[in-house]
Amino acid sequence: ALFTNVYYLIIDEKSIVGLTTLAWLNIRCREIFLAQASYPFSSLNIILASDFY
Repeated sequence: ALFTNVYYLIIDEKSIVGLTTLAWLNIRCREIFLAQASYPFSSLNIILASDFY
């Protein structure tokens, strides 16, 4: 029960996600998770994955 309210958004291939998309995701997260809307992405954990060269 330690991680009951932990949420992650995993984005594979970060190279195809631009700043506009990340800004849109931030706005949508703040609309969905209103209780923590003052934090970036409403404190949702974001994992960006890709092949880092």
